[in-house]
Amino acid sequence: MNLSASSAFLFIREKISSPLKTGDPFLSIYGVKMMSRKGLSEEFVRVEVEASNLILTANLLKQSNRPGEAAEKFARAARLEEQLFHELETKKLLDKYLSHFFSAASCWAQAGNIHQALSMCNKLLERPDLPSRFRQMVGNYTNLLPAVTSGL
Repeated sequence: MNLSASSAFLFIREKISSPLKTGDPFLSIYGVKMMSRKGLSEEFVRVEVEASNLILTANLLKQSNRPGEAAEKFARAARLEEQLFHELETKKLLDKYLSHFFSAASCWAQAGNIHQALSMCNKLLERPDLPSRFRQMVGNYTNLLPAVTSGL
């Protein structure tokens, strides 16, 4: 299937606008691993979808050479991701918590707030319960951020 960037965005947006279910062909095609939403409210899912849409939109804006608009969308997504990880922390859902925490840090970096992103990554790295693969990924990302800012 040969899709333009806007067609691909609309296809993906349609897929994330409603919660995906195990067995959805989109999941098997793209190798997406579903995290359980058991015990999470409809409001949580709504915010999660909104954050995902903002991140997709921000990436398209960045690719369209509209960095200011992209940064604004990334900052909005970062605030939503923070809202999500705070709720997940209270529910003790570590996998989803870590995913949304790192997503918030990444969004802050892409919004231009490298200090916030580094601070969040360092906080993650301080966790003794951080899985080793995730620790390596966050460590690599943390090491790249200063290099990115020196190139600006």
